[in-house]
Amino acid sequence: SACDHTSSGQYAAKHNPAVYYTDLTTCKTDDVPLGTLTNSALLKDFSSETTAPAFSVVTPNLCDDMHDCSVATGDSWLKQWIPKITATTVYKAKDTAIFIIWDEGEGGSYATLENCAAHATDVSCHVAAIVVAPSVPAGARVATAFTHFSFVRTVDGLLGLPALNAQSKAAASMVAPFNL
Repeated sequence: SACDHTSSGQYAAKHNPAVYYTDLTTCKTDDVPLGTLTNSALLKDFSSETTAPAFSVVTPNLCDDMHDCSVATGDSWLKQWIPKITATTVYKAKDTAIFIIWDEGEGGSYATLENCAAHATDVSCHVAAIVVAPSVPAGARVATAFTHFSFVRTVDGLLGLPALNAQSKAAASMVAPFNL
């Protein structure tokens, strides 16, 4: 349910950003389940630029995010959802960017945001990030090393907001390299 602070089954409350914003007064109406491929609030909202949110976060469950299940399971989830999103009116209007970013790498020993800031060469701090947008050429690769703070800075910039904190202000933006 909306803003649920209790993990249950494949739902991990700690992966839902909305539960951390205790003063978010619209949480009960704005934090909605993704739904199904045939009945999704997000896909309905993306059918019109007047109903589309300026910013959305989709957090797969622990199986679909490849945390507790295979990469093939996560790939299957992405193969179903990404084409649905890119087929929406809002995406086709060239007004949407999709960021697929993993939260941790494998191996190494520093896989936390705090530790990775000081140990960026550790393999556990290397995560995949995919940017899907009409402005991004298919197969584009960017050599710049980005961090999770780069994503925050990019979102801030795209929404016309000031930097969230000193780390995001100092991080490399993804806007220019991905032609967003």
